[in-house]
Amino acid sequence: MSRNINAQAVLLSNVAASDVVYSNGNLNVKGVASIPTKKITSASRIGQASGSQIETNTITVNTATVGATYSGSITQVIEGKTYTWPFSYTAVTGDTTSTIADAVAAKIQAGIDGNQILGTQTSPSNTIVFVGTSVAPSAGIVVSSLMTNAKTYTVSWTAAGSTYTAATSVLTGFSGLVTGDLYLINMGTGATGNNANYVNLQTLVGRAASASTMVLYSVPSDTLTTTGITGLTVLAEPAGGLDDLMTGTSGYSSTAPYAGYLVEFETVNGVEAGVNLPLAIIFNASDTNALAFDRALIAGLTGTSAFSSLNVLA
Repeated sequence: MSRNINAQAVLLSNVAASDVVYSNGNLNVKGVASIPTKKITSASRIGQASGSQIETNTITVNTATVGATYSGSITQVIEGKTYTWPFSYTAVTGDTTSTIADAVAAKIQAGIDGNQILGTQTSPSNTIVFVGTSVAPSAGIVVSSLMTNAKTYTVSWTAAGSTYTAATSVLTGFSGLVTGDLYLINMGTGATGNNANYVNLQTLVGRAASASTMVLYSVPSDTLTTTGITGLTVLAEPAGGLDDLMTGTSGYSSTAPYAGYLVEFETVNGVEAGVNLPLAIIFNASDTNALAFDRALIAGLTGTSAFSSLNVLA
Protein backbone atom coordinates (compact mmCIF):
# COMPACT_ATOMS: atom_id res chain seq x y z
CA MET A 1 0.00 0.00 0.00
CA SER A 2 1.44 3.34 -1.03
CA ARG A 3 1.39 6.25 1.35
CA ASN A 4 0.08 9.72 0.60
CA ILE A 5 3.16 11.87 1.10
CA ASN A 6 1.01 15.00 0.75
CA ALA A 7 -0.65 14.27 4.06
CA GLN A 8 -0.79 16.96 6.72
CA ALA A 9 1.60 15.79 9.43
CA VAL A 10 1.15 16.61 13.11
CA LEU A 11 3.96 15.73 15.53
CA LEU A 12 2.76 15.62 19.14
CA SER A 13 4.95 15.73 22.23
CA ASN A 14 4.35 14.93 25.91
CA VAL A 15 1.14 13.14 25.00
CA ALA A 16 -1.41 11.86 27.53
CA ALA A 17 -4.60 9.84 27.34
CA SER A 18 -6.57 12.94 28.32
CA ASP A 19 -5.47 14.54 25.03
CA VAL A 20 -7.99 12.30 23.25
CA VAL A 21 -11.72 12.90 23.56
CA TYR A 22 -14.37 11.00 21.58
CA SER A 23 -17.63 12.94 21.50
CA ASN A 24 -20.70 13.13 19.24
CA GLY A 25 -19.08 11.03 16.53
CA ASN A 26 -15.92 13.12 16.44
CA LEU A 27 -12.42 12.11 17.48
CA ASN A 28 -10.80 15.15 19.07
CA VAL A 29 -7.06 15.05 19.67
CA LYS A 30 -5.27 17.96 21.32
CA GLY A 31 -3.31 19.80 18.66
CA VAL A 32 -5.12 18.02 15.81
CA ALA A 33 -8.16 18.89 13.74
CA SER A 34 -11.40 17.16 14.77
CA ILE A 35 -11.95 13.90 12.86
CA PRO A 36 -15.52 12.72 12.06
CA THR A 37 -15.08 8.97 12.58
CA LYS A 38 -17.98 8.00 10.30
CA LYS A 39 -16.19 9.80 7.49
CA ILE A 40 -12.90 7.90 7.87
CA THR A 41 -12.09 6.20 4.58
CA SER A 42 -8.77 4.55 5.48
CA ALA A 43 -6.34 4.27 8.35
CA SER A 44 -2.86 2.82 8.62
CA ARG A 45 -0.39 2.28 11.42
CA ILE A 46 2.78 4.23 10.82
CA GLY A 47 6.00 4.26 12.77
CA GLN A 48 9.73 4.65 12.70
CA ALA A 49 12.20 2.30 14.30
CA SER A 50 15.11 3.47 16.39
CA GLY A 51 16.40 -0.10 16.73
CA SER A 52 17.46 -2.22 13.77
CA GLN A 53 17.18 -5.93 13.16
CA ILE A 54 20.71 -6.42 11.87
CA GLU A 55 21.42 -9.55 9.85
CA THR A 56 24.47 -11.72 10.17
CA ASN A 57 25.23 -13.69 7.00
CA THR A 58 27.53 -16.68 7.31
CA ILE A 59 28.94 -17.88 3.98
CA THR A 60 30.46 -21.35 4.20
CA VAL A 61 32.99 -22.76 1.74
CA ASN A 62 31.96 -26.41 1.59
CA THR A 63 34.66 -27.96 -0.61
CA ALA A 64 38.03 -26.94 -2.08
CA THR A 65 38.29 -27.65 -5.80
CA VAL A 66 41.30 -26.49 -7.81
CA GLY A 67 40.23 -24.34 -10.75
CA ALA A 68 36.71 -23.81 -9.43
CA THR A 69 35.33 -20.29 -9.16
CA TYR A 70 33.87 -19.18 -5.84
CA SER A 71 31.68 -16.22 -6.63
CA GLY A 72 28.64 -14.31 -5.54
CA SER A 73 27.26 -10.87 -4.79
CA ILE A 74 26.05 -8.74 -1.92
CA THR A 75 23.11 -6.37 -2.51
CA GLN A 76 22.00 -3.70 -0.06
CA VAL A 77 19.43 -0.91 -0.14
CA ILE A 78 20.97 2.22 1.36
CA GLU A 79 18.90 5.39 1.66
CA GLY A 80 16.56 4.17 -1.07
CA LYS A 81 19.29 3.23 -3.54
CA THR A 82 20.35 -0.32 -4.42
CA TYR A 83 24.04 -1.26 -4.38
CA THR A 84 25.46 -4.61 -5.53
CA TRP A 85 29.03 -5.74 -4.93
CA PRO A 86 30.17 -8.84 -6.87
CA PHE A 87 33.04 -11.04 -5.67
CA SER A 88 34.90 -13.90 -7.30
CA TYR A 89 37.95 -16.10 -6.58
CA THR A 90 39.38 -19.05 -8.51
CA ALA A 91 40.99 -21.74 -6.37
CA VAL A 92 44.60 -22.75 -7.01
CA THR A 93 46.70 -25.75 -6.08
CA GLY A 94 47.20 -25.98 -2.34
CA ASP A 95 44.01 -24.09 -1.47
CA THR A 96 41.88 -25.36 1.38
CA THR A 97 38.36 -24.34 2.34
CA SER A 98 39.93 -21.98 4.86
CA THR A 99 42.27 -20.24 2.42
CA ILE A 100 39.46 -19.92 -0.11
CA ALA A 101 37.29 -18.32 2.59
CA ASP A 102 40.11 -15.86 3.35
CA ALA A 103 40.41 -14.97 -0.34
CA VAL A 104 36.67 -14.43 -0.75
CA ALA A 105 36.65 -12.37 2.45
CA ALA A 106 39.36 -10.12 0.98
CA LYS A 107 37.18 -9.52 -2.08
CA ILE A 108 34.26 -8.55 0.16
CA GLN A 109 36.50 -6.32 2.27
CA ALA A 110 37.45 -4.43 -0.88
CA GLY A 111 33.78 -3.54 -1.32
CA ILE A 112 33.56 -2.37 2.28
CA ASP A 113 36.75 -0.31 2.00
CA GLY A 114 35.45 1.27 -1.21
CA ASN A 115 32.12 2.20 0.44
CA GLN A 116 30.24 0.05 -2.07
CA ILE A 117 28.62 -1.97 0.71
CA LEU A 118 28.22 -1.29 4.43
CA GLY A 119 29.15 -3.80 7.11
CA THR A 120 31.99 -5.76 8.61
CA GLN A 121 33.44 -9.15 7.73
CA THR A 122 35.57 -11.80 9.40
CA SER A 123 36.69 -15.18 8.07
CA PRO A 124 36.97 -17.78 10.85
CA SER A 125 37.94 -21.21 9.52
CA ASN A 126 36.08 -22.01 6.28
CA THR A 127 33.46 -19.24 6.66
CA ILE A 128 32.98 -15.58 5.89
CA VAL A 129 30.79 -13.74 8.40
CA PHE A 130 29.24 -10.52 7.05
CA VAL A 131 27.33 -8.26 9.48
CA GLY A 132 25.27 -5.29 8.32
CA THR A 133 24.92 -1.88 9.96
CA SER A 134 22.02 0.17 11.31
CA VAL A 135 21.95 2.10 8.02
CA ALA A 136 22.03 -1.09 5.95
CA PRO A 137 20.81 -3.81 8.32
CA SER A 138 20.01 -6.44 5.68
CA ALA A 139 21.79 -7.85 2.65
CA GLY A 140 20.78 -10.05 -0.23
CA ILE A 141 23.63 -12.51 -0.71
CA VAL A 142 23.89 -14.93 -3.62
CA VAL A 143 26.74 -17.48 -3.77
CA SER A 144 27.85 -20.13 -6.24
CA SER A 145 27.19 -23.84 -5.76
CA LEU A 146 30.38 -24.64 -3.81
CA MET A 147 29.29 -22.25 -1.04
CA THR A 148 26.19 -21.76 1.08
CA ASN A 149 24.84 -18.77 3.02
CA ALA A 150 22.79 -18.71 6.21
CA LYS A 151 21.21 -15.74 7.99
CA THR A 152 20.86 -15.10 11.70
CA TYR A 153 19.52 -11.99 13.43
CA THR A 154 20.28 -9.78 16.41
CA VAL A 155 16.70 -10.12 17.64
CA SER A 156 14.68 -13.33 17.85
CA TRP A 157 11.40 -14.46 19.39
CA THR A 158 10.01 -17.79 20.49
CA ALA A 159 6.38 -18.61 21.20
CA ALA A 160 7.28 -21.24 23.77
CA GLY A 161 6.62 -19.82 27.21
CA SER A 162 5.85 -16.33 25.92
CA THR A 163 3.07 -14.32 27.51
CA TYR A 164 1.03 -11.24 26.65
CA THR A 165 -0.22 -8.96 29.42
CA ALA A 166 -3.19 -6.89 28.27
CA ALA A 167 -2.90 -4.26 31.01
CA THR A 168 0.60 -3.25 29.92
CA SER A 169 0.69 -4.55 26.30
CA VAL A 170 3.89 -6.41 27.16
CA LEU A 171 4.85 -9.42 25.02
CA THR A 172 7.67 -11.65 26.31
CA GLY A 173 9.83 -14.22 24.53
CA PHE A 174 12.34 -11.96 22.77
CA SER A 175 16.12 -11.94 22.93
CA GLY A 176 18.60 -9.33 21.78
CA LEU A 177 16.45 -6.21 22.17
CA VAL A 178 18.01 -2.86 23.11
CA THR A 179 16.00 -1.34 25.96
CA GLY A 180 14.13 1.79 24.87
CA ASP A 181 14.50 1.19 21.14
CA LEU A 182 11.49 0.95 18.86
CA TYR A 183 11.11 -2.01 16.49
CA LEU A 184 8.81 -2.90 13.63
CA ILE A 185 7.27 -6.36 13.95
CA ASN A 186 5.51 -8.68 11.50
CA MET A 187 3.18 -10.65 13.75
CA GLY A 188 2.49 -13.76 11.64
CA THR A 189 -0.59 -15.86 12.49
CA GLY A 190 -1.90 -17.82 15.45
CA ALA A 191 -2.92 -15.21 18.02
CA THR A 192 -6.32 -15.95 19.55
CA GLY A 193 -8.74 -14.10 21.81
CA ASN A 194 -10.52 -10.77 21.64
CA ASN A 195 -9.43 -8.55 18.74
CA ALA A 196 -6.86 -11.09 17.53
CA ASN A 197 -7.56 -9.77 14.02
CA TYR A 198 -5.70 -6.62 15.03
CA VAL A 199 -2.59 -8.76 15.61
CA ASN A 200 -2.58 -11.63 13.12
CA LEU A 201 -0.74 -10.78 9.90
CA GLN A 202 -0.29 -7.20 11.11
CA THR A 203 2.82 -5.05 11.24
CA LEU A 204 3.11 -3.42 14.65
CA VAL A 205 5.31 -0.97 16.51
CA GLY A 206 6.98 -2.29 19.63
CA ARG A 207 9.21 -0.60 22.22
CA ALA A 208 11.76 -2.71 24.08
CA ALA A 209 11.13 -2.65 27.83
CA SER A 210 14.08 -4.99 28.34
CA ALA A 211 16.24 -7.36 26.30
CA SER A 212 13.40 -9.88 26.29
CA THR A 213 10.14 -7.88 26.55
CA MET A 214 8.33 -5.62 24.11
CA VAL A 215 5.52 -3.11 24.67
CA LEU A 216 3.21 -3.36 21.64
CA TYR A 217 1.53 -0.26 20.25
CA SER A 218 -1.63 -0.20 18.12
CA VAL A 219 -3.13 -3.22 19.91
CA PRO A 220 -6.45 -2.94 21.78
CA SER A 221 -6.07 -3.81 25.45
CA ASP A 222 -8.20 -6.97 25.31
CA THR A 223 -6.85 -10.36 26.31
CA LEU A 224 -4.84 -12.13 23.61
CA THR A 225 -3.14 -15.51 23.54
CA THR A 226 0.13 -15.21 21.62
CA THR A 227 1.79 -18.55 22.30
CA GLY A 228 0.32 -19.94 19.09
CA ILE A 229 1.85 -17.28 16.86
CA THR A 230 4.04 -18.58 14.06
CA GLY A 231 6.09 -16.43 11.74
CA LEU A 232 6.70 -13.46 14.05
CA THR A 233 9.69 -11.53 12.75
CA VAL A 234 11.35 -8.25 13.64
CA LEU A 235 11.89 -6.30 10.46
CA ALA A 236 15.29 -5.23 9.22
CA GLU A 237 14.33 -1.57 9.10
CA PRO A 238 16.69 1.42 9.35
CA ALA A 239 15.75 4.72 10.93
CA GLY A 240 14.21 7.43 8.82
CA GLY A 241 11.06 5.52 7.88
CA LEU A 242 8.91 8.63 8.24
CA ASP A 243 11.19 11.05 6.41
CA ASP A 244 8.89 11.30 3.40
CA LEU A 245 6.03 12.46 5.62
CA MET A 246 7.82 14.40 8.33
CA THR A 247 10.91 16.12 6.91
CA GLY A 248 10.49 19.83 7.56
CA THR A 249 8.14 19.29 10.51
CA SER A 250 9.33 21.20 13.58
CA GLY A 251 10.93 18.91 16.17
CA TYR A 252 11.15 15.88 13.88
CA SER A 253 14.25 13.66 14.03
CA SER A 254 14.86 10.84 11.55
CA THR A 255 16.46 8.76 14.34
CA ALA A 256 13.78 9.18 17.03
CA PRO A 257 11.23 6.43 17.77
CA TYR A 258 7.79 7.47 16.53
CA ALA A 259 4.45 5.72 16.30
CA GLY A 260 1.09 6.89 15.06
CA TYR A 261 -1.57 6.67 12.40
CA LEU A 262 -2.21 7.94 8.89
CA VAL A 263 -5.94 8.64 8.73
CA GLU A 264 -7.85 9.72 5.64
CA PHE A 265 -11.31 11.16 6.13
CA GLU A 266 -13.91 13.15 4.26
CA THR A 267 -14.20 16.70 5.55
CA VAL A 268 -17.66 17.97 6.42
CA ASN A 269 -17.20 21.69 7.03
CA GLY A 270 -16.11 24.76 5.12
CA VAL A 271 -15.08 25.19 1.51
CA GLU A 272 -13.28 21.83 1.56
CA ALA A 273 -16.40 19.86 2.58
CA GLY A 274 -16.43 16.50 0.83
CA VAL A 275 -12.66 16.50 0.22
CA ASN A 276 -10.71 13.42 1.30
CA LEU A 277 -8.06 14.71 3.72
CA PRO A 278 -4.99 12.65 4.71
CA LEU A 279 -3.74 13.37 8.22
CA ALA A 280 -0.68 11.84 9.90
CA ILE A 281 -0.86 11.83 13.71
CA ILE A 282 2.61 11.07 15.09
CA PHE A 283 3.85 10.88 18.67
CA ASN A 284 7.16 10.00 20.30
CA ALA A 285 6.92 6.44 21.58
CA SER A 286 9.45 7.18 24.32
CA ASP A 287 7.08 9.66 26.02
CA THR A 288 6.07 8.52 29.51
CA ASN A 289 2.37 8.33 28.64
CA ALA A 290 2.74 7.22 25.02
CA LEU A 291 1.04 3.84 25.52
CA ALA A 292 -1.96 5.37 27.32
CA PHE A 293 -2.29 7.97 24.56
CA ASP A 294 -2.04 5.29 21.89
CA ARG A 295 -4.80 3.24 23.52
CA ALA A 296 -7.05 6.27 23.79
CA LEU A 297 -6.50 6.95 20.11
CA ILE A 298 -7.28 3.31 19.25
CA ALA A 299 -10.48 3.51 21.27
CA GLY A 300 -11.61 6.35 19.03
CA LEU A 301 -10.74 4.44 15.86
CA THR A 302 -11.93 0.98 16.88
CA GLY A 303 -15.27 0.19 15.34
CA THR A 304 -14.73 2.31 12.25
CA SER A 305 -14.71 0.41 8.99
CA ALA A 306 -11.12 1.49 8.36
CA PHE A 307 -9.52 0.15 11.52
CA SER A 308 -9.96 -3.53 10.67
CA SER A 309 -7.36 -3.12 7.92
CA LEU A 310 -4.75 -1.21 9.90
CA ASN A 311 -1.81 -3.23 8.67
CA VAL A 312 0.63 -0.85 7.02
CA LEU A 313 3.71 0.66 8.59
CA ALA A 314 6.39 3.06 7.42
